[in-house]
Amino acid sequence: IEEYTKPYTSTKDGEELHSRGTFSIRFGKSKQYKLTCSVDAPLESYTLTDPKLIGKINKVRRDTLNKLIQNNATARQVFESLKKITIDTERALAYTKHQYQYQELFKIIPELKENPDRFRAFLREIFYASNREDRKSVMTRYNASPDLSEHAKHYAGIYAEYDTRMASVFLLNEIQKGNHDLIWMTEDKRSKRLFHPLTSTPKDIRKHFLKLDNEPLIEYDAGSCQWKLFIKLCNILWVSPVKGGSIPWVGMDLSDYLSSDLKENLLEKKADNNMLHNLKTELARLNAYLDTGLLYDTVTDITISQGRQCDRAKAKKWLISNVLFGNPNEDGHLNFSSVRIFHDLFPHLFNVMKKLKQFYINEEALGYKPFDRFDRPLKWKAFPVLLQRMESEIFIKGIEHLNTPAITIHDAVLTNKSGEIQLLKALEKRIKESQAKIKLNRTDYAS
Repeated sequence: IEEYTKPYTSTKDGEELHSRGTFSIRFGKSKQYKLTCSVDAPLESYTLTDPKLIGKINKVRRDTLNKLIQNNATARQVFESLKKITIDTERALAYTKHQYQYQELFKIIPELKENPDRFRAFLREIFYASNREDRKSVMTRYNASPDLSEHAKHYAGIYAEYDTRMASVFLLNEIQKGNHDLIWMTEDKRSKRLFHPLTSTPKDIRKHFLKLDNEPLIEYDAGSCQWKLFIKLCNILWVSPVKGGSIPWVGMDLSDYLSSDLKENLLEKKADNNMLHNLKTELARLNAYLDTGLLYDTVTDITISQGRQCDRAKAKKWLISNVLFGNPNEDGHLNFSSVRIFHDLFPHLFNVMKKLKQFYINEEALGYKPFDRFDRPLKWKAFPVLLQRMESEIFIKGIEHLNTPAITIHDAVLTNKSGEIQLLKALEKRIKESQAKIKLNRTDYAS
């Protein structure tokens, strides 16, 4: 194994630009690694057996984890809590096998059952196929009826759900046996979110089969958190008076993440009074729509009236992926029904969101270059990361001094009955400091 980087040279506006590829200037090392084996080696089934190599990989992983838990109090608390997670393995395995029955796929393409390599190759191809015709072509290559392509895709999706759950169950079972070396954790350098085994464990496994320190899990999550933080950001930037050069908000200075044009605009108070009135009205209405669930119900009802299938879960997903986190520079962005509906309901807020994504965010402060290799602007990607960074100030920083079981999952925290009161007090205190109108939802997994 060796460090890997791919430097390249490009030209922009007649100037030759040199990139060190995946090399990290900040950390002074390559961010990627590669195996030094034959190009023809079957990497899908490649097994590392050299004890020295395995030891080197594990040492890097342990060193990275140790550095994180030494420097991040919440990460340290999460790590100690993960050691206390237990799982009812037999019930979890039985549930997964019963709930996610993918074997119908072998009736459609019998050869896959006896050939694991062929099976994995088929899964890759069917998932990467972008449309119905491409999926039919995949079926033809595997000597199966093209007319069954959508059925095959459906059962391949069920297998993916099955495989994810089985992997989580086996990992958590090893952890509960005391194999704590298998506990991994990383911090996203942009958003400051923590990732660990439970962030990748499906919710149905967490809900039904896990305990924390021999007690059922209790979850506190922030309903519509990213939307609420968007409302708070708009209130800070346009509604509240901006004084001086900084824009403090709990543990961060928002001015660090804004473009110079917007900062000058805010300080000189160039906002139009009519625009402010409309913005305040729509912010209040959006907050009410979120609290009552009317936003999701409206998108669901309108989408169904247009002859498309939709439910509340899909509406919530589309509003996040297409509207709040969507790319306004993309051709056809307004063709998404969720985008059009939001635009019609909140035209001034939609315009503000678009300007934030196109002009007002300092993407470099959030770890992005101004343009990708195809000269497409990346500022829009930094906008959702800023909201996630604000989220982390509440759910990561807000509980860093706790001495109670707590496991963060982005805009939610898991605890148990013993730690519930301390956790709730800490979160409510931080939310009050933030002045974001975030409401916590409690879920007792024992009920």
